[in-house]
Amino acid sequence: MPFNCAASAKVLLAYRQSKEIKNIINKNNLHKYTSKSIIDPLELEKHLKKIKRNGFAFCDEELEEGAKAISAPVTNINNEVIASITITGLSKRLSKNNIVKFTTILINSSQKLSKRLGYKK
Repeated sequence: MPFNCAASAKVLLAYRQSKEIKNIINKNNLHKYTSKSIIDPLELEKHLKKIKRNGFAFCDEELEEGAKAISAPVTNINNEVIASITITGLSKRLSKNNIVKFTTILINSSQKLSKRLGYKK
């Protein structure tokens, strides 16, 4: 999945070391999939910091028009983000109210899974 516009890939990139994030962004062309795709490297870095701060990523038609996604990190015993879990749906079905509800469920689920993998806050 493209790391500049897919929620799951953005989560995985957001939790890397900042030097590694810069290297990945600078080595790859940021492809524009829709008019909402993030293609500016500085904007993407800011976006990734926000994802890490909030604990989840949101894709609002950045990869495909008509599709939204929410993704949260899964962390292992070594405090490494090793995966993400994602909810994807049609834009018309993921209203603002549904997004809040699904984000809460997704974050709780990713935290439970992380705990089962030995992660401790």
